Amino acid sequence: MDVRVILDPSEARVNDKAHQRLNSSGVPARWFVPDRWQLLHAKWSVTDTQHTDIGSANWTFQALDGAGERADGSRPSRARRNHEASVHVKNEQVASRFEQQFLDDWQNRTR
Repeated sequence: MDVRVILDPSEARVNDKAHQRLNSSGVPARWFVPDRWQLLHAKWSVTDTQHTDIGSANWTFQALDGAGERADGSRPSRARRNHEASVHVKNEQVASRFEQQFLDDWQNRTR
């Protein structure tokens, strides 16, 4: 299994802990190097050479929790849940394109 993560440096205050934890756990994590005025806003993953998940959702508890119950049995308040949109695509060509973009970013747009 090959797992690598590119993080948004504009959110370093939040992502720094994830960056440290991932790297210390053996998961390579790097910072995206944006062009001027650019943010890394895309969130996607490619798995098994054919599955791509992409969307606007930040991969946080608030964004992904939805209407589900928390581990302690409580439910999140509506004010704390994000209104997000994401899709899952099962297509090898789509997955290949996103994988190539990730690899290009990894090689040329990270530190």
